Amino acid sequence: MKPERREKRRRGFTLLEMMAVVAMLALLFALVVPRLQSREYYLLRQQAERVVSSLELARQQAVVTGVPHRVLLDLERGGYRVEWYVTEAEAEGLGPEEPGEIGADSPVDMSPPAALRREFFPLPGQMGRDTWLDEDYQFQGMETSDGWLESGLAAVWFDATGTTQANQIHIANAEGTAVFLDVRPLFDRIEVVHADP
Repeated sequence: MKPERREKRRRGFTLLEMMAVVAMLALLFALVVPRLQSREYYLLRQQAERVVSSLELARQQAVVTGVPHRVLLDLERGGYRVEWYVTEAEAEGLGPEEPGEIGADSPVDMSPPAALRREFFPLPGQMGRDTWLDEDYQFQGMETSDGWLESGLAAVWFDATGTTQANQIHIANAEGTAVFLDVRPLFDRIEVVHADP
């Protein structure tokens, strides 16, 4: 009869074995979960740093060229690009158009020549192309001096000296983890800040 009793005892787990399994699972959970969360944050921060690069480029170009620049954000679709405030001819890399001849018989047009009207145009080449956040990321919105914007187009402007107004651009991933880009005009820098969940 002794062999039968031993079989019954071996069918279950002892309390010590159960505690060891729970301890191993807790250790595994403690090591793996933070790494997954830090990876999500790392990827989100990469998206934010790409936007920061465009903002810094716009500021630097404004100072170097003496021409206002902006970063135009499409808050709904997750796109952005760097633009500068120039004439259409300058945007195409040409100089300003020469004025036409003025004669005694011709009327004088007092409106400014079309070539001298300034507008925002994308920077030439790669720098002015539309850039998009990756698929799982989106702009949540932008805090401006005029209030919170969630949709449409928004812009961060830099005047010819590189100064701007304070803005916060919020970017989030599909899981809801968010960061915001804190545009600080007094310090001439843009800081990526982890938003509290």
